[in-house]
Amino acid sequence: MKKTKLFTSFIVLSLLILSTFTGFAEAAKPKLLENYQKHHDSVYMQKIESEKYSDLERQTVENFLKTAVEKCDFSMNTHIELIENIIKEDKIQSSVERMWDLHKNSEYDEKCLSRRWSTPEFFNINIDELEGKDYEKYGYLTCKDKQSKNFKQAAGNMSEYYGNVIMNFKKDKLMDKTTLTIGDSLNNRWHFGKNSITPTMAKDPKIVCVPGYFKDLVSLLASQINEGKLLPQYPSSISEIKYLDASLDYFELQFHGDLSFKNDVESVDIIRTKDHSESEKREQERIAAKIKQMGIPVNVIDCSE
Repeated sequence: MKKTKLFTSFIVLSLLILSTFTGFAEAAKPKLLENYQKHHDSVYMQKIESEKYSDLERQTVENFLKTAVEKCDFSMNTHIELIENIIKEDKIQSSVERMWDLHKNSEYDEKCLSRRWSTPEFFNINIDELEGKDYEKYGYLTCKDKQSKNFKQAAGNMSEYYGNVIMNFKKDKLMDKTTLTIGDSLNNRWHFGKNSITPTMAKDPKIVCVPGYFKDLVSLLASQINEGKLLPQYPSSISEIKYLDASLDYFELQFHGDLSFKNDVESVDIIRTKDHSESEKREQERIAAKIKQMGIPVNVIDCSE
Protein backbone atom coordinates (compact mmCIF):
# COMPACT_ATOMS: atom_id res chain seq x y z
CA MET A 1 0.00 0.00 0.00
CA LYS A 2 2.82 2.35 0.90
CA LYS A 3 4.56 1.58 -2.40
CA THR A 4 1.38 2.45 -4.34
CA LYS A 5 1.02 5.79 -2.54
CA LEU A 6 4.69 6.56 -3.08
CA PHE A 7 4.41 5.74 -6.78
CA THR A 8 1.26 7.88 -7.09
CA SER A 9 3.00 10.80 -5.37
CA PHE A 10 5.94 10.44 -7.74
CA ILE A 11 3.63 10.57 -10.77
CA VAL A 12 1.84 13.67 -9.45
CA LEU A 13 5.15 15.41 -8.72
CA SER A 14 6.45 14.54 -12.20
CA LEU A 15 3.33 15.97 -13.81
CA LEU A 16 3.65 19.15 -11.78
CA ILE A 17 7.28 19.56 -12.83
CA LEU A 18 6.39 18.90 -16.49
CA SER A 19 3.53 21.40 -16.27
CA THR A 20 5.83 24.00 -14.75
CA PHE A 21 8.43 23.58 -17.51
CA THR A 22 5.71 23.77 -20.15
CA GLY A 23 4.45 26.99 -18.58
CA PHE A 24 7.94 28.46 -18.65
CA ALA A 25 8.31 27.51 -22.33
CA GLU A 26 5.01 29.17 -23.22
CA ALA A 27 5.88 32.26 -21.21
CA ALA A 28 9.24 32.50 -23.00
CA LYS A 29 7.61 32.56 -26.45
CA PRO A 30 7.80 36.09 -27.92
CA LYS A 31 4.47 37.89 -27.82
CA LEU A 32 4.21 38.45 -31.57
CA LEU A 33 4.66 34.75 -32.28
CA GLU A 34 2.04 33.43 -29.85
CA ASN A 35 -0.81 33.24 -32.39
CA TYR A 36 1.20 33.94 -35.50
CA GLN A 37 1.72 30.51 -37.07
CA LYS A 38 -1.98 29.77 -37.58
CA HIS A 39 -2.47 33.20 -39.18
CA HIS A 40 0.60 32.71 -41.39
CA ASP A 41 -0.53 29.28 -42.58
CA SER A 42 -4.03 30.57 -43.35
CA VAL A 43 -2.63 33.44 -45.44
CA TYR A 44 -0.29 31.02 -47.21
CA MET A 45 -3.11 28.73 -48.31
CA GLN A 46 -5.26 31.66 -49.39
CA LYS A 47 -2.50 33.12 -51.54
CA ILE A 48 -1.67 29.82 -53.20
CA GLU A 49 -5.34 29.36 -54.12
CA SER A 50 -5.98 32.95 -55.24
CA GLU A 51 -2.74 33.59 -57.15
CA LYS A 52 -2.56 30.13 -58.76
CA TYR A 53 1.21 29.99 -58.34
CA SER A 54 3.10 27.45 -60.39
CA ASP A 55 4.17 24.80 -57.88
CA LEU A 56 7.60 24.64 -59.48
CA GLU A 57 8.10 28.43 -59.26
CA ARG A 58 6.86 28.53 -55.69
CA GLN A 59 9.14 25.67 -54.66
CA THR A 60 12.08 27.30 -56.45
CA VAL A 61 11.67 30.52 -54.47
CA GLU A 62 11.03 28.76 -51.15
CA ASN A 63 14.03 26.44 -51.60
CA PHE A 64 16.16 29.46 -52.45
CA LEU A 65 15.08 31.21 -49.24
CA LYS A 66 15.91 28.14 -47.14
CA THR A 67 19.37 27.97 -48.71
CA ALA A 68 19.94 31.71 -48.20
CA VAL A 69 19.09 31.36 -44.51
CA GLU A 70 21.55 28.47 -44.24
CA LYS A 71 24.39 30.19 -46.10
CA CYS A 72 24.09 33.74 -44.75
CA ASP A 73 24.52 35.53 -41.42
CA PHE A 74 21.74 37.05 -39.33
CA SER A 75 22.86 40.64 -38.84
CA MET A 76 21.80 44.04 -37.52
CA ASN A 77 23.37 47.48 -37.83
CA THR A 78 23.75 50.03 -35.07
CA HIS A 79 25.52 53.36 -34.72
CA ILE A 80 28.95 53.33 -33.15
CA GLU A 81 27.92 55.91 -30.58
CA LEU A 82 25.25 53.51 -29.28
CA ILE A 83 27.33 50.36 -29.01
CA GLU A 84 28.90 51.05 -25.62
CA ASN A 85 25.50 51.57 -24.04
CA ILE A 86 24.26 48.35 -25.66
CA ILE A 87 27.25 46.52 -24.19
CA LYS A 88 26.72 48.11 -20.76
CA GLU A 89 23.02 47.26 -20.61
CA ASP A 90 23.54 43.97 -22.50
CA LYS A 91 20.28 44.69 -24.28
CA ILE A 92 19.58 45.27 -27.97
CA GLN A 93 16.33 47.18 -28.38
CA SER A 94 14.06 48.20 -31.24
CA SER A 95 13.45 51.87 -31.95
CA VAL A 96 9.88 51.44 -30.69
CA GLU A 97 11.12 50.10 -27.35
CA ARG A 98 13.74 52.84 -26.99
CA MET A 99 11.14 55.54 -27.67
CA TRP A 100 8.12 53.77 -26.21
CA ASP A 101 6.92 56.78 -24.23
CA LEU A 102 6.48 58.66 -27.52
CA HIS A 103 5.15 55.75 -29.58
CA LYS A 104 2.56 54.43 -27.14
CA ASN A 105 0.49 57.61 -27.24
CA SER A 106 0.82 58.30 -30.96
CA GLU A 107 -2.41 58.58 -32.94
CA TYR A 108 -3.05 56.28 -35.85
CA ASP A 109 -2.54 57.94 -39.23
CA GLU A 110 -3.55 55.65 -42.09
CA LYS A 111 -1.17 57.43 -44.45
CA CYS A 112 1.78 57.23 -42.10
CA LEU A 113 4.30 54.40 -42.29
CA SER A 114 4.24 53.48 -38.61
CA ARG A 115 5.92 50.50 -37.01
CA ARG A 116 3.59 50.73 -34.07
CA TRP A 117 0.52 50.17 -36.22
CA SER A 118 2.01 47.89 -38.88
CA THR A 119 3.30 45.23 -36.50
CA PRO A 120 -0.13 44.08 -35.18
CA GLU A 121 -1.28 43.60 -38.78
CA PHE A 122 1.83 41.63 -39.73
CA PHE A 123 1.47 39.24 -36.80
CA ASN A 124 -2.31 39.23 -36.29
CA ILE A 125 -2.41 40.59 -32.75
CA ASN A 126 -4.34 43.34 -30.99
CA ILE A 127 -2.24 46.47 -30.59
CA ASP A 128 -3.53 46.91 -27.03
CA GLU A 129 -1.74 43.69 -26.05
CA LEU A 130 1.67 45.05 -27.02
CA GLU A 131 4.31 46.94 -25.10
CA GLY A 132 7.53 48.40 -26.44
CA LYS A 133 9.54 45.29 -25.60
CA ASP A 134 7.20 43.13 -27.70
CA TYR A 135 7.97 44.85 -31.00
CA GLU A 136 10.29 43.19 -33.50
CA LYS A 137 13.89 44.29 -34.00
CA TYR A 138 14.96 44.70 -37.62
CA GLY A 139 17.98 43.12 -39.28
CA TYR A 140 18.91 41.46 -42.56
CA LEU A 141 20.75 38.58 -44.21
CA THR A 142 24.44 39.28 -44.88
CA CYS A 143 27.11 37.48 -46.87
CA LYS A 144 29.45 35.31 -44.79
CA ASP A 145 32.45 36.30 -46.93
CA LYS A 146 33.16 39.65 -45.30
CA GLN A 147 35.92 40.53 -47.77
CA SER A 148 33.81 39.95 -50.87
CA LYS A 149 32.73 42.80 -53.11
CA ASN A 150 29.11 41.76 -52.59
CA PHE A 151 29.40 42.15 -48.82
CA LYS A 152 31.31 45.44 -48.92
CA GLN A 153 28.86 47.05 -51.32
CA ALA A 154 25.83 46.01 -49.27
CA ALA A 155 27.50 46.79 -45.93
CA GLY A 156 28.54 50.24 -47.09
CA ASN A 157 25.00 51.09 -48.19
CA MET A 158 23.37 49.79 -45.01
CA SER A 159 25.90 51.48 -42.72
CA GLU A 160 25.10 54.83 -44.28
CA TYR A 161 21.52 54.61 -43.05
CA TYR A 162 21.60 52.33 -40.02
CA GLY A 163 25.07 52.69 -38.50
CA ASN A 164 28.48 51.27 -39.30
CA VAL A 165 28.60 48.60 -36.59
CA ILE A 166 27.22 45.25 -37.78
CA MET A 167 26.30 42.70 -35.13
CA ASN A 168 26.25 39.13 -36.51
CA PHE A 169 24.12 36.85 -34.34
CA LYS A 170 24.37 33.23 -33.28
CA LYS A 171 21.93 31.94 -35.82
CA ASP A 172 21.13 28.65 -34.10
CA LYS A 173 19.93 30.53 -31.00
CA LEU A 174 17.63 32.84 -32.95
CA MET A 175 16.23 30.51 -35.60
CA ASP A 176 12.97 29.83 -33.73
CA LYS A 177 12.29 33.52 -33.14
CA THR A 178 13.24 35.14 -36.42
CA THR A 179 10.92 35.99 -39.31
CA LEU A 180 11.77 37.05 -42.85
CA THR A 181 10.48 39.18 -45.72
CA ILE A 182 11.84 39.80 -49.19
CA GLY A 183 12.64 43.50 -49.11
CA ASP A 184 11.61 46.20 -46.65
CA SER A 185 8.39 45.01 -45.00
CA LEU A 186 7.18 48.48 -44.05
CA ASN A 187 7.89 50.14 -47.41
CA ASN A 188 6.29 47.30 -49.34
CA ARG A 189 3.25 47.38 -47.08
CA TRP A 190 3.05 51.11 -47.79
CA HIS A 191 3.21 50.64 -51.57
CA PHE A 192 0.95 47.61 -51.94
CA GLY A 193 -1.47 47.80 -49.02
CA LYS A 194 -1.59 46.58 -45.44
CA ASN A 195 -2.25 42.92 -46.34
CA SER A 196 0.31 42.78 -49.14
CA ILE A 197 3.12 41.11 -47.22
CA THR A 198 3.35 38.67 -44.32
CA PRO A 199 6.60 37.79 -42.52
CA THR A 200 7.47 34.09 -42.66
CA MET A 201 9.51 31.99 -40.24
CA ALA A 202 13.19 32.00 -41.24
CA LYS A 203 13.50 28.32 -40.32
CA ASP A 204 10.80 27.38 -42.88
CA PRO A 205 10.22 30.33 -45.25
CA LYS A 206 7.13 30.48 -47.44
CA ILE A 207 6.07 32.54 -50.42
CA VAL A 208 3.90 34.92 -48.35
CA CYS A 209 7.01 37.03 -47.71
CA VAL A 210 7.09 38.13 -51.37
CA PRO A 211 5.96 41.80 -51.52
CA GLY A 212 2.60 42.36 -53.12
CA TYR A 213 1.99 38.62 -53.54
CA PHE A 214 2.34 39.19 -57.26
CA LYS A 215 2.35 36.05 -59.39
CA ASP A 216 4.60 37.81 -61.89
CA LEU A 217 7.14 38.68 -59.20
CA VAL A 218 7.27 35.06 -58.04
CA SER A 219 7.89 34.02 -61.67
CA LEU A 220 10.56 36.69 -62.05
CA LEU A 221 12.37 35.61 -58.88
CA ALA A 222 12.21 31.95 -59.94
CA SER A 223 13.68 32.74 -63.36
CA GLN A 224 16.47 34.84 -61.84
CA ILE A 225 17.30 31.99 -59.46
CA ASN A 226 17.32 29.42 -62.29
CA GLU A 227 19.55 31.66 -64.42
CA GLY A 228 22.05 32.06 -61.56
CA LYS A 229 21.49 35.82 -61.31
CA LEU A 230 20.10 35.59 -57.76
CA LEU A 231 22.54 33.72 -55.52
CA PRO A 232 21.65 32.60 -51.98
CA GLN A 233 25.18 33.16 -50.62
CA TYR A 234 25.15 36.76 -51.91
CA PRO A 235 21.85 38.21 -50.65
CA SER A 236 22.66 41.70 -51.97
CA SER A 237 22.15 40.31 -55.50
CA ILE A 238 18.42 40.86 -54.90
CA SER A 239 19.04 44.61 -55.34
CA GLU A 240 19.70 44.05 -59.06
CA ILE A 241 16.10 42.96 -59.59
CA LYS A 242 13.71 45.77 -60.47
CA TYR A 243 9.97 45.21 -60.24
CA LEU A 244 7.42 48.03 -60.13
CA ASP A 245 7.82 49.92 -56.85
CA ALA A 246 8.77 46.87 -54.81
CA SER A 247 11.65 47.48 -52.43
CA LEU A 248 13.94 44.50 -53.04
CA ASP A 249 17.25 45.88 -51.76
CA TYR A 250 17.77 43.19 -49.14
CA PHE A 251 16.25 40.28 -47.24
CA GLU A 252 14.80 41.75 -44.07
CA LEU A 253 14.82 39.84 -40.79
CA GLN A 254 12.58 40.52 -37.82
CA PHE A 255 14.02 39.35 -34.48
CA HIS A 256 11.57 38.63 -31.67
CA GLY A 257 12.11 38.54 -27.93
CA ASP A 258 15.14 39.62 -25.92
CA LEU A 259 18.54 40.04 -27.57
CA SER A 260 21.72 40.00 -25.48
CA PHE A 261 24.95 41.44 -26.85
CA LYS A 262 27.06 39.16 -24.66
CA ASN A 263 25.18 35.92 -25.32
CA ASP A 264 23.61 36.35 -28.76
CA VAL A 265 26.27 38.16 -30.80
CA GLU A 266 28.72 35.86 -32.57
CA SER A 267 30.92 38.48 -34.24
CA VAL A 268 31.03 42.19 -35.08
CA ASP A 269 32.02 44.04 -38.26
CA ILE A 270 32.90 47.73 -38.09
CA ILE A 271 32.56 49.35 -41.50
CA ARG A 272 35.10 52.01 -42.45
CA THR A 273 34.56 54.31 -45.43
CA LYS A 274 36.66 56.97 -47.14
CA ASP A 275 34.56 59.66 -45.43
CA HIS A 276 35.69 58.66 -41.92
CA SER A 277 38.13 61.07 -40.29
CA GLU A 278 41.25 60.03 -38.39
CA SER A 279 39.47 60.62 -35.09
CA GLU A 280 36.57 58.43 -36.22
CA LYS A 281 39.02 55.69 -37.20
CA ARG A 282 40.65 55.86 -33.77
CA GLU A 283 37.21 55.53 -32.16
CA GLN A 284 36.49 52.49 -34.34
CA GLU A 285 39.73 50.85 -33.17
CA ARG A 286 38.92 51.63 -29.53
CA ILE A 287 35.45 50.08 -29.80
CA ALA A 288 36.88 47.07 -31.62
CA ALA A 289 39.40 46.49 -28.81
CA LYS A 290 36.67 46.73 -26.18
CA ILE A 291 34.50 44.14 -27.92
CA LYS A 292 37.46 41.80 -28.41
CA GLN A 293 38.07 41.89 -24.66
CA MET A 294 34.65 40.26 -24.30
CA GLY A 295 35.82 37.35 -26.42
CA ILE A 296 33.75 38.40 -29.44
CA PRO A 297 35.65 38.51 -32.78
CA VAL A 298 35.73 41.92 -34.49
CA ASN A 299 36.70 42.91 -38.03
CA VAL A 300 37.29 46.51 -39.12
CA ILE A 301 36.41 46.35 -42.82
CA ASP A 302 37.46 48.99 -45.31
CA CYS A 303 34.58 49.73 -47.69
CA SER A 304 36.13 52.83 -49.28
CA GLU A 305 36.85 51.16 -52.62
